Amino acid sequence: MCDGFSFKTMCAYCLKKVGAEIDAVYPVYDWKSNQLIGYYCKDHFLKVKYQNLQLILLKNKRDQHKVLTE
Repeated sequence: MCDGFSFKTMCAYCLKKVGAEIDAVYPVYDWKSNQLIGYYCKDHFLKVKYQNLQLILLKNKRDQHKVLTE
């Protein structure tokens, strides 16, 4: 991991620090496994959650298509 990077006090996307540049970071969890993906500032929180949801929906769509074509 990078020197000076604090997992719970910096945005994993833009690397801004809580207090100096942003107000807070929020945890984002994987929708299926419920594993922590990372902590993100409010600007990147929804973006990362949306991308995670899109990946799951795409995978589900592929799985359904695979079942229908078999």
